[in-house]
Amino acid sequence: MQRGIEKRFRALALIAVFICVLSLIYATGDERVKVSKLEETVTEALAPATKLFYRTSSALASVWRQTVLWSRLDGENRAYKKRIQQLEAQLGQLDEYRLENQRLRTLLNFQEKNKNQMTLEAAQVVGRNPVNWMSTITIDKGAGSGIKKDQAVITAGGVVGIVRSATENTANVLLLSDARLAIGGIVRTNRHLVLLEGKADKPGYCTVRGLTADVRLKKGDQIISSGLGGIFPKGLPLGAITQVQRGKYGLGFQGLLRPAVDLSKLEEVFVVKNFHTPPVDEESQSGERQ
Repeated sequence: MQRGIEKRFRALALIAVFICVLSLIYATGDERVKVSKLEETVTEALAPATKLFYRTSSALASVWRQTVLWSRLDGENRAYKKRIQQLEAQLGQLDEYRLENQRLRTLLNFQEKNKNQMTLEAAQVVGRNPVNWMSTITIDKGAGSGIKKDQAVITAGGVVGIVRSATENTANVLLLSDARLAIGGIVRTNRHLVLLEGKADKPGYCTVRGLTADVRLKKGDQIISSGLGGIFPKGLPLGAITQVQRGKYGLGFQGLLRPAVDLSKLEEVFVVKNFHTPPVDEESQSGERQ
């Protein structure tokens, strides 16, 4: 233990001498042109240690500066990322408002344009059938708003379906593509009468069949509502035929129809609470309702 104390004392003494010599050299260096032999010897002896000390201290100082710099940059980077996320969220929300505004403006224009022919109740889609997405939807208007069973449901783009049932504040809507729904239609070009039915084995599409043997269907034919069932106003777009094939046993033609309305992306709809068909002369002047 005594030896350890002595070693520590010697080390401290050496350091003290070293510091004193350096202090002396520094204090008198500017006043003398030539240093003493002792100073020269000590300086030469301590040169490697001084050089190592300088390099080490410089390296440590550089590392410290880099650490502080990186820490500050990391903090700023985190703050910028958080701000970017906030701005992206705000931008997404603003874009959603813009799209909603466009949809509502289209619905409002449609309602205003058809106010003399149809009494429309606007509603939002609040639910869908989780088992069959293209089967039914739930809207946020019901009996309390005058919604009744078998009323037509449409958008500005065309037919959506019919009201299947209604509670006080909601209603269940059977979509056009559901196999349980059949709607009378007209081929726009040749005025042939057809029947539309949802296609069970191809969700989102309908089967089109002619009501008479002379009905000819072709790809691209536009089908509109006939108005004969008393549920849908005449002339509403039902969809376009994308494929035609011979009917069962080779009799007649059968077409595959893609609905005019994208039934998978419904957000707002109209329920037709009441309507009347314009007189023949008025209808011929105004053309088919779009």
